[in-house]
Amino acid sequence: MSEGAPAYIEPISGRAYRIDAPRWRSDDGRPLMVTPLPGISRGEIVRQRRSLWRYASALPIKIRNPVTMGEGCTPLVERLWDGARALFKLEWFSPTGSFKDRGASVMISALTTIFGFAVLIFARHPVLFSMGTTVLLGMVCTFTA
Repeated sequence: MSEGAPAYIEPISGRAYRIDAPRWRSDDGRPLMVTPLPGISRGEIVRQRRSLWRYASALPIKIRNPVTMGEGCTPLVERLWDGARALFKLEWFSPTGSFKDRGASVMISALTTIFGFAVLIFARHPVLFSMGTTVLLGMVCTFTA
């Protein structure tokens, strides 16, 4: 692993694993985290793209074909609340009305990049509106790879 490159890390032992090899736990069976990513500069934001995919360069892998329903860019509205200025994010403007759309879009897009579009056979099932089931799909695909 090169210095500063993103990696999976097991927080108790500090052992690092390559991020380009799908895995869902350490060799000791412990959960993994991802090392802090470097972030992106303003110049790396694709301003012409009105979706969460304008920030794709911040991800540790290059997503070839994002799977999206147009999530992201929900309005931020300023209102007074109990006499104080408050900003409210109107998540019901997302395609399914949930902030979970963003995570599902990124995860399914990453899975199709790694495993191919066959994974979408499962994504068409209505039960995948549940984020828990979507995460389970991600774990199963990673475990069986």
